[in-house]
Amino acid sequence: MRFWRFLAIAPLLIGAAADPRPELVELQMSGRQREALQKLEQHIDDDPTQAQRWGFDYLQGHLLEQLQRSAEAPGAFQNAVDTNPLLTDYGIYRLARNQYESGRPGEAAALLADLLDNQPPAILLPEVIHLLVRALTDGAPCSVLEQRKSWRLDGPLTRQVQIPLIDCALEAQDMVGARSLMVDLLRGHREDEPALAAARRLATLDSTALDSQTAVLVGLTLFHHREFEQAVPFLQIGLQEPNSTRLLRGVDAVDLRYSLARSYYWQSRYPEAVQEFAAVADDGTDPGDRARALFQRGRSFALTGDWDAAVTSYRDAVAVQSNSSWAAAAMLSALRLEWRQGREDKALELFRQLRARGSWRSSTERAALFLATSDLVRGRTDRAGAWLTSARQARRRDTSEIRYWRGRLAELEGRDTEALNQYLALLTHDLYHPPVSYTH
Repeated sequence: MRFWRFLAIAPLLIGAAADPRPELVELQMSGRQREALQKLEQHIDDDPTQAQRWGFDYLQGHLLEQLQRSAEAPGAFQNAVDTNPLLTDYGIYRLARNQYESGRPGEAAALLADLLDNQPPAILLPEVIHLLVRALTDGAPCSVLEQRKSWRLDGPLTRQVQIPLIDCALEAQDMVGARSLMVDLLRGHREDEPALAAARRLATLDSTALDSQTAVLVGLTLFHHREFEQAVPFLQIGLQEPNSTRLLRGVDAVDLRYSLARSYYWQSRYPEAVQEFAAVADDGTDPGDRARALFQRGRSFALTGDWDAAVTSYRDAVAVQSNSSWAAAAMLSALRLEWRQGREDKALELFRQLRARGSWRSSTERAALFLATSDLVRGRTDRAGAWLTSARQARRRDTSEIRYWRGRLAELEGRDTEALNQYLALLTHDLYHPPVSYTH
């Protein structure tokens, strides 16, 4: 926390010419902390009453810490606590931080708990809770949490405090209480760090001792945080019980199986992913869910090397929901595989279908660039220009990639001045775009 912010907004600017605060702020911002401390201490000696009103004791502690004189800082912070009510909460926080960084997490936690009892400013709360959690993790006694019912914390901060509370319950061998706290966290939501911490702790327990709903919560949380290998056994447990998702808001068996399929996919377990995506497509009733699963099955087939099966799956995705974004992605993916296998007529028919949909401009542009670059890297120039024009029409402007490949086309056709102009346009359009490096 930078004290110069307090100085910058303080209303007590009496006699601006003699006010030392602007100079002290400037010295800090220019990295001249030692000089700032010397001038500050001189002002404290010259006019201690005014220095207290301006919060110079707090600033003194701050500068002492910056200058690696942390052992001297607590006295200054304590003076700020005792003499300036506006800085009392901030001074206590800095005393606690000093205690923690000096290897005394218990003393730090006690100060922070008392500070929370007195309802510090909302802006300070996240830092206080963060430091308290660190102190408890590093050995502060669990007894400080007995005061928590008097703390006024919002939902996210309350969730952070629950993690050390869980660890204290586990340390006390209160498995029922710890499990209840962990499940409550996951039922709240699964996207934040406390949810991940709770899921990891539950995952260390015997999975057979978890009921199916808790297993689902653990699996989905680990999946959301991309811990796919750890998520799989819990997702499997949930799928074995038909009613595992019945009481969970916003989750059904299709979501569960799709998460399992994606977990296999991200672990490169493509045959298993193919099976699970197929099951989602078979079991799902929503066309969007089915199209998504068929598209992902196609990607999994492609990565196993079975391109024909991949194309079939992509075409199935289009058939299930022909007007969706999944259909556009599937059509583009099928086009690429048809083209790479030499079936140009089928690929170009897919390209015509993409162009026919005005809402699929992004996929059309990518398809046109794919076709153009495929020809240009093989030295063929007769069709690339038209495809680059299609890409520009789809995007409605020239992109860096389009400019680059127009330059390549001009080079292949011997139009060196035009190639140079395209590369110069690319350089001025976006100096840090990857194609720029290709022109060097």
